[in-house]
Amino acid sequence: EKLAIQKYVELLKIRRQIADEAGFDSYIDFAYSKNGYSYSKNNAILLMNDVNRYMVSTYIDLITSSNLPSSREWDHEAVINRLYSTCALMGDDFLDIYSYMLQHKLYNISPKEDNRYSGSFVTYLYGNNSPYMHVTTGESVLDFANVAYGFGQFAEAFTSGTESTNNVVNDLCANSFVLLMVDAIAENMNDDDYLVLEYRTFISMLQNIVVSSIYTAFEYSLYDLE
Repeated sequence: EKLAIQKYVELLKIRRQIADEAGFDSYIDFAYSKNGYSYSKNNAILLMNDVNRYMVSTYIDLITSSNLPSSREWDHEAVINRLYSTCALMGDDFLDIYSYMLQHKLYNISPKEDNRYSGSFVTYLYGNNSPYMHVTTGESVLDFANVAYGFGQFAEAFTSGTESTNNVVNDLCANSFVLLMVDAIAENMNDDDYLVLEYRTFISMLQNIVVSSIYTAFEYSLYDLE
């Protein structure tokens, strides 16, 4: 225990020395300036304060007070095919990305097994210079949101030419595509399906923002140790 405390103090002194030599008043100022962040220390403070003030209580209310109807099952191939109408709303560039993904089979959609959660994520195939979308479906209307979120990440990675240039930008692009898809397919759904999809989409978006704020707070606290 004494050795751990000693090493901890030594590390703090090294961080203080690094900040001094770089001409900063504190290590946290140095970290946010020199570590390639797209936001400043003040931006991080604003994010944490605003999320805590405006979003946390709303998020808790939504996840604890929902009484949603059941939605019917959807075939996962039908879900991926519905992406076309959403891409059409966004223009030829997104239609080209969608066609490229289908043509080269740069996606995998599989039903969930055992206790796995449904959802989506994107990896980057550097050998092929292309992203690859993975989706685990629950065969419910929420699969539309999972596929749309995954494709939003795919489109951002395809455009930037890398797996992720910025997690915030990647997440924003993905969530924006989810909202567009909800709007594009609304007239082809019954009211119960649409309500479930819309409600869960907004919960997911709030959750991503809250989690991002928690990560920022953790990161901030580490940099702020003196």
